[in-house]
Amino acid sequence: MHQCSFRCNGGFGMAVDTGFKLIGKKSSIIEFKPASQELRPTLDRIVIKLEQIRKDLKLPHGLEACLYNAPLPHIGLGSGTAITLAAIEALLIINRYDYTSQFLQVLSGRGGTSGVGLHSYFTGGFVFDTGIQSENKPHLPSALVEPNKIPTLLFQKSYPFGDIVFLYPKGMFNNFGQQEADFFNAITPIAKIDSFEACYNAIFMVSASLADKNYETFIEAIDLIRNTAWKLAEVQYSGSNVKNIFSMLENEHVKGIGMSSMGPGVFIFSRKNKKVIRDVKEKYDLNEILLKPNNTGRKLEYV
Repeated sequence: MHQCSFRCNGGFGMAVDTGFKLIGKKSSIIEFKPASQELRPTLDRIVIKLEQIRKDLKLPHGLEACLYNAPLPHIGLGSGTAITLAAIEALLIINRYDYTSQFLQVLSGRGGTSGVGLHSYFTGGFVFDTGIQSENKPHLPSALVEPNKIPTLLFQKSYPFGDIVFLYPKGMFNNFGQQEADFFNAITPIAKIDSFEACYNAIFMVSASLADKNYETFIEAIDLIRNTAWKLAEVQYSGSNVKNIFSMLENEHVKGIGMSSMGPGVFIFSRKNKKVIRDVKEKYDLNEILLKPNNTGRKLEYV
């Protein structure tokens, strides 16, 4: 995220199972059956994309899609990417259209800055990508970047350390759209040394500890990432409650905690903190999800 003429963006993350399913069947039109009101703007945009794909590929059938257990948008679980990829894949399957994973990724229009959601959809596990070629342009949120190339996947490993606790506020946060664009405009580019520190940690601590299946080093690395300049800025932007949640967890010696993407969701990798988590949930009125690692990628079933 510093001024660089070689590569920019990139990141790491992992695939988790929230119980989300998309069930699709042939239709004369493209539509999503009733879903949560919070998801409706996302689904409206996806319908427009699917209609354009159907037109461009001259597909005879539309898609009626039903969502089950879809994560809410903008809480840090990548729901937009997951639903987009699943819906496009369902449309292609229904029409018996041959495709590759790369073709599906291109059709999605996702991955303007990081390929975590794109790659992990197919591979599962923990992925680390090196972003895109830098053109010395201003840094922008992924939603405002139309990708001309899929971010390069550098590293993929199964996540071996068990379930992850995920906490998020019950109210909606303004951490996307114009607000996110304003944040990028104010914060980037960051100092070169801050970018180097984050990259070193991501490669030689987070990725290396996963390859070695070293839980203690992984937990330490996650805590160090939380205190890098970029992440501190994201936390500051996400609202004071996230900082206060971190402080409360730290005071109780909870390790391996961080904020997903732009937040406001907080993940906890460390174990045996049930009472502390319960206290934090009650104090800050949070929802809790137990995320199960998905080390295989998406699954297809036919009826």
